[in-house]
Amino acid sequence: MRNETSSNQISLAYFFIFNPDYGQKEGKEAEKIFYYYPVDEKIEKQIRIAGFCAGMIKFTQTFKSNKPCEFVHTEKIRMIFNELGDNFWMVIGLNVPLSLDKVYENDLLSDQIYMSILKKIFNYYRLFNGNIGDSLRLIGIDKLKEKMKLFFDDVKFNK
Repeated sequence: MRNETSSNQISLAYFFIFNPDYGQKEGKEAEKIFYYYPVDEKIEKQIRIAGFCAGMIKFTQTFKSNKPCEFVHTEKIRMIFNELGDNFWMVIGLNVPLSLDKVYENDLLSDQIYMSILKKIFNYYRLFNGNIGDSLRLIGIDKLKEKMKLFFDDVKFNK
């Protein structure tokens, strides 16, 4: 899951919006992904990552928690989940930096800071485009995906 980047810095592995209610049939899994960055990522990898995230969300819901899954930490990747409503989720995956002595530096990443960034990105989207669920009902899935692509392709992820 690690994109090739300088491993001694925090870097973006992926950013996407998905809804696990879609693409539940065999061969239709890509339908759950509404936007994905990097845009040139192979669809198989997008499906695998979105499926993992959907599984983590569903698994944590079995504990009857009133708070959804927000953070998943692995040795190499930090994932932050922001629930947008209508079962839409915004996810950011960050590469954990590797120190000179080849130890992953998890302490350099703050969950709360990156959650704040995700929420701000979504608030900007909602300001200009309205609620995702309402848009889906009004314009349909294909137009919504186009609208997201136009908006999020303008976000400067690598700057």
